Amino acid sequence: MSSRKHVLGLALGAALALAGAEAIAAGGHGHDGHATDAIELKLNDGKKWQTDAPLQKGMEEIRRSLAASIDRIHHGKASRGEYVELADKIERQVDYITQNCKLPEEADAELHVVIGQVLDGVETMREGGDPEAGVVKVVEAIDAYGEYFDHPGWQKLTR
Repeated sequence: MSSRKHVLGLALGAALALAGAEAIAAGGHGHDGHATDAIELKLNDGKKWQTDAPLQKGMEEIRRSLAASIDRIHHGKASRGEYVELADKIERQVDYITQNCKLPEEADAELHVVIGQVLDGVETMREGGDPEAGVVKVVEAIDAYGEYFDHPGWQKLTR
């Protein structure tokens, strides 16, 4: 848990540092009736940010875990235990990413905005009254990741 708190602190610091017009959009955005705060990232002079192998591996595992659960979640069949299990899987990958990913400072700051929303979603999945809203936060975060980070072959989870 202490690594999670450290990552949350880093994510919060990065979000605050980027809190100008380009960092976090204030308006809510709905997805299947679940309002979330949309995240907004900036590109690297019009190009996607570089990634490394650990980041790609961790993000692919997060996407894979979500994709395997999404139908049960959308159909209201996921149990509380399944949400907690999914949250645990995602958090393990975030820990892997933060321990192994080495990006340049500006790319890392943008990544921390994504990771911050992922961890916020994980927290909501575990402890919130609407775990599906937590899943939506994570899905939106990883979809934004694919739009702003150069990850060959990345596909959005939402259509």
